[in-house]
Amino acid sequence: MKTWSVFLAALLLPSIQAACPDKEPGLQPWMPGHSEDHRVTIGYGRKVLLTTSATVHSIEILNGGTPEFF
Repeated sequence: MKTWSVFLAALLLPSIQAACPDKEPGLQPWMPGHSEDHRVTIGYGRKVLLTTSATVHSIEILNGGTPEFF
């Protein structure tokens, strides 16, 4: 039974990790601050993780940009 459990865990581990987008490799911490005039563009494959509260005018996502809000 122990061998079966280890095998099952090995099969499921990649899907468990994929279910947590905030753990995705390559994410950069993002702290845009608080300014209602700030216009944010996330693009060109940039991957960001919002790590604090933020106030911005707008967020534009281009060319494969990926924001994660956790």
